[in-house]
Amino acid sequence: EQGRKLRDYKEWERSMDICRELERKYGLLQSRGEEYRISRPITAVDCTKGELKHQIAGVVKPAVQNYRFQSFKEFRALLGLFNVTVEEVHTEFTLEETAPVLENLSRPVLDDTPRNMEHYGQGFGYVVYSTTLPRDASGSIVFEGVHDFAVVLLDGKVIRTLDRRKNETVCELPAGRMHGEAELSVIVEAMGRVNSDVYLGDRKGLVGPVVLQNGTTRTPLEKWRIHTAPLQNDQAPAGLGFSPMTVLPDQPAYYRGWFEADEAKDTFLDMRNWGKGVVWVNGHCLGRFWNIGPTQTMYLPAPWIVPGRNEVVVLDLLTPSKPALQGLENPILDDCRE
Repeated sequence: EQGRKLRDYKEWERSMDICRELERKYGLLQSRGEEYRISRPITAVDCTKGELKHQIAGVVKPAVQNYRFQSFKEFRALLGLFNVTVEEVHTEFTLEETAPVLENLSRPVLDDTPRNMEHYGQGFGYVVYSTTLPRDASGSIVFEGVHDFAVVLLDGKVIRTLDRRKNETVCELPAGRMHGEAELSVIVEAMGRVNSDVYLGDRKGLVGPVVLQNGTTRTPLEKWRIHTAPLQNDQAPAGLGFSPMTVLPDQPAYYRGWFEADEAKDTFLDMRNWGKGVVWVNGHCLGRFWNIGPTQTMYLPAPWIVPGRNEVVVLDLLTPSKPALQGLENPILDDCRE
């Protein structure tokens, strides 16, 4: 009851200055203190009246002429008010060549027991550890430590993945496998480092002995072959033996394909078909992806795209559901699968 009117001297002028600035920034139609009318009213489409093509044109044409859109979703929402729907179409391309990881290994380093990748002069990427299991081996393989993610293969077939986040260190050998010696391969990926606290000296790869355990019998596995694979930011791995893909590999592999670009503009590669790995475009590393989310796209900046043919190389430690990619206008940042 005792209140006083707030001072509003030149409040309208300041408000209009802000309004004009927003109109210029976002390309909006300038307000003139009067109602803006579309020269031709838009009538909703009615399929019972026939001439659908003419009706749809009567909606789309004035909508494009009289409205400005910040995204495709806004355009679709407006047309939906008049019973018209549109879908965004993206051109998908297939990566038609493949190079399995186990067939493209570096020269091995021999060691009696597996050690962390830093011991072999590597600080990032992945390492492949291989050894031969004794005849009639059964039971489980027990790892002292896996840093950070591992794919375990027996005679080239994936039998288990091990995730450090879940403290997974045991891999059961398949029951009823064929007798005789078997090749055990463990692909271990380093997933990054923490530069503080107790993890400051965190080592990557296999960080301790590997044991074959059958009941109470524990047999250390020895005579390992270690293949290093330090991945680079400025180029895809060189010397890979790519070949045309006839069937989808059932083991970790590199994939290669190409797409044509008329012009260079920012885009987001849709990785929802893929498992876990790394992407390079024209030799530029886009980073790592993992289907657990929440990010399901990878940002590809326009300067890394060239007019004409562009090369894409994907390393997938898991198997893609479909070896195909497409560019999206907007990122997918909220799709959690785990």
